[in-house]
Amino acid sequence: MFKLSRFGRNAADTWNSLQTLQDYGVELCCVKDGIDSGTSMGKAMLSIAAVFAEMERDNIRTQTMSGREEKARKGYWNGGQAPFGYRLVDKGNKFKELEVDEDEAKVVRRIFEMYAYENKGSMAIATWLNNHGIKKKPRGNARMDTFSSGTVQRMITNPVYIGKIAYGRRRTETIEGTRGETHVVKSDGYEMHDGQHDAIIDDATWAAAQALVGTRKPNMKTHDDGHVNMLNGLLVCPVCGRKMSSKPNRGKLKKDGTRGKTTWAYYCPHTSKARGASCTFKSQYPQECVDAEVVQLVSLASRSDAFVDALRRRIDDATDIEQLKDDVERIEGEKAANDKRMRMLMT
Repeated sequence: MFKLSRFGRNAADTWNSLQTLQDYGVELCCVKDGIDSGTSMGKAMLSIAAVFAEMERDNIRTQTMSGREEKARKGYWNGGQAPFGYRLVDKGNKFKELEVDEDEAKVVRRIFEMYAYENKGSMAIATWLNNHGIKKKPRGNARMDTFSSGTVQRMITNPVYIGKIAYGRRRTETIEGTRGETHVVKSDGYEMHDGQHDAIIDDATWAAAQALVGTRKPNMKTHDDGHVNMLNGLLVCPVCGRKMSSKPNRGKLKKDGTRGKTTWAYYCPHTSKARGASCTFKSQYPQECVDAEVVQLVSLASRSDAFVDALRRRIDDATDIEQLKDDVERIEGEKAANDKRMRMLMT
């Protein structure tokens, strides 16, 4: 390891991870910090360095959040990609600013009109947009150019469209009973500041839309937490050739009020009417059967010498062995120099 802070920025996690390594006879050497967990002095220095790494992490987080909050107070966009209806432009200031994209802004206004005045829900609006061939440019890691009900719902509740910048709408919380595990939760008490950008929606339309938020039946959560979709995004639709997704099929409701077993299946999401129904593949693959087939094939392949040799050749082709050898020699030299400094310090 080059530096201890790359190994862990929490003292407790660092020690737990180190203990796991030592259970397998592996020691931790940090070249930059000159730490070797195999020695008594190295363990002592590791404890001190882990505490400072954690303190550095907390300090960076505090400074980052303070900077983001100050940026929001000044009315600048504080996210990553520009929201639908806007584009980020450089106007020579310290930060990039939002500028209205008129082509997308027309769609935003139509969405708010249907939601606020035409009694249409987010699913009906998404279906209408997709059926009329209206597309959105994928932003960030998104790949879909069609609208979904979730996309519409997030737009309806985003105050950026009335010229405001919200800060703290979502916050990261530690999951109770865990160490270091976090999740993102929505916050009602967030700050709102006047933005540097122009509004797309007028205040009256915004107020009418917000009055309806929460009054319509929300989408019920139909999946089980912790379920692993092993091949999600790896399977390919046999018709359109795009990646398949997974979804749960809830069991029937029994007389006693309980539900039957929830099963999972892989399907092509592009058959959804709300997304424009650009694919005709209607079948679903039972997840339990498909996963079992893949596990069996991988298990059989791993026993084949030809498969192992091919995998080894592929790894060797992707790895510069000579460069690794040079790195090992360099690191060993630096380690020897650090050991010498450690002995001098102890003396």
